[in-house]
Amino acid sequence: MKSSRMGGVLSMLVLGLTCHGLYGHGELHEVIEKLSLKIEASPLDAGLLLERAEYLRKDGCFRKAVEDVARARKLQPELASCHLVLAKIDRDQKKWGSAKLELDTFMEVYPRDVAALVLRSSVCWQMGLAEEAEGDIRRAIKLHTRAPLSYYKQYVGFLLARDDVETALKVYAGAEKSLGALPVLLAAKARMLRDRGRREEASAVYASLREKNPTLGFNWWREEALMWEGRDNEKMKQALRGARRSWPLLPTRTRALPHLKLQHQEILEKSEVTPDP
Repeated sequence: MKSSRMGGVLSMLVLGLTCHGLYGHGELHEVIEKLSLKIEASPLDAGLLLERAEYLRKDGCFRKAVEDVARARKLQPELASCHLVLAKIDRDQKKWGSAKLELDTFMEVYPRDVAALVLRSSVCWQMGLAEEAEGDIRRAIKLHTRAPLSYYKQYVGFLLARDDVETALKVYAGAEKSLGALPVLLAAKARMLRDRGRREEASAVYASLREKNPTLGFNWWREEALMWEGRDNEKMKQALRGARRSWPLLPTRTRALPHLKLQHQEILEKSEVTPDP
């Protein structure tokens, strides 16, 4: 029992480190050096070894990371978190089969570990195991109290690979119910519909985006204008007019951004080619 509880604590630590890729190489080296000093002082601490293995992995030092995991396993042979760290080392090296085996072993102990499910889902997808990949990400969303948008987007990506737009729309509806009408969520939905030729539905989502986020309307009008270009001249002109009207609503600093200034110029040029009636 003690080993199992320790494994749970360490797995949470390992997963926490995975979710925060905020370090540059210099900062990583500093963290690794500090951990090395702690390990010298406490050489029997398996948790410190696994923590250093995670940072070594992030720094691309896979051989050293594996050595740290091996040392941790000698100290605590039943430590399931070792399999999780090894899975991520294998994943980073695109060793999909061995990564899955390590995750399967880890999840025999922690079958409801959400982050491990998400990781195994992506590994299964790389292996061509689409059904297993979908099952894992679906279960992760169900188990999570408030799954992040990235989980939903991963699931939608799987669905769109087999052109299952209707199920993807249901997944987006579930995400909106859980997370609210986030602009990034609605924008992804609009682009999905646009890219599959369902332009009227996409237009309705763009309209919802503009209604909920009026100061960001320029971008949504611009995307809609591009969507209608060459397909419906009247709707394109309407979107161009909307983009011109919404430009002043953007914050001054935002309008000063070079890429937005270029986009605004593009809108003005297109408006000259297709003038208002």
